[in-house]
Amino acid sequence: MKTVLGIAVLAGLAMSASAQWSGVPFYHSVHNGDFVAAGASTRSLAGDATIGLSGLPAGATVKAAYLNWNYLTDSLGAGNQANVVFNGNAVSANWGLSASPDLCWGFGLTAAYYADVTSLVTGNGAYTLGGASDDNGLGEGATLMVVYDLAGDPLREVNLYDGVVSTDTSGQIINMPHNFVNNYMGGRLHFAINALDGQTFDPNGDENFYINGLNADTYGGSGFLNNPFGGFSDNLYDLKDGDAQAYALVNDPGLLATTQIWNDCIGHTMSGISFVIPAPSSAALLGLAGLVAVRRRR
Repeated sequence: MKTVLGIAVLAGLAMSASAQWSGVPFYHSVHNGDFVAAGASTRSLAGDATIGLSGLPAGATVKAAYLNWNYLTDSLGAGNQANVVFNGNAVSANWGLSASPDLCWGFGLTAAYYADVTSLVTGNGAYTLGGASDDNGLGEGATLMVVYDLAGDPLREVNLYDGVVSTDTSGQIINMPHNFVNNYMGGRLHFAINALDGQTFDPNGDENFYINGLNADTYGGSGFLNNPFGGFSDNLYDLKDGDAQAYALVNDPGLLATTQIWNDCIGHTMSGISFVIPAPSSAALLGLAGLVAVRRRR
């Protein structure tokens, strides 16, 4: 259940006992442009983490930017977890989510915090993140999703998703639906998803990642067949970002991502999807083109 909350309220939330992933985008837009994703580990840092943002094309302007940071902890909002310093600016979470179990480190749950940092992201570069490591728990990485406008780009649907899912080591299957507003009609299907707590001790290749039921272990060009979340991107953090069109069919209304683990514990808290929209042919689609964001409040 998604709630947008201030920090004082966050601190008083009771922890949840199950995965949270509705599949409904917290951000949706149809516009000429796309999104880029970046991230970094926040585990046991002596100083700030650095999120290296690249991929914004020349001439692009930032339309929206959302920051997610994560903890293994015993309560949502514990200590100062919901407050960070992003590129020298104090940032408080706009909302938080949690689910149990944690990722096999002995805490009660995995907690995720989200903030709108649109005004603080101006383009490509190194963005520092302080205060996101090991406060009343263990830092589990941070993800930055940036949506941009670009004149001359195709019209695309861009969706960003939030949630908290975590696996145990029993071969548990975690399904993460990603519902679209418009059906996918072919072409590049840009898909990015983070992964928390990936490690390299999986000699039997027991980590599996599927897109729409098809094995996608090498998705994003990682090259680590049957060990897609090995923490190779950064210490105990991964970010997969690539083209998922090989796993989709024309007229698909959504994308289903699935993680299955035996020897490791993996969590996911943020993802993004975009694809080209054919020229608008109805008033309804024209209306969607004017949307900046659709935030769930339930």
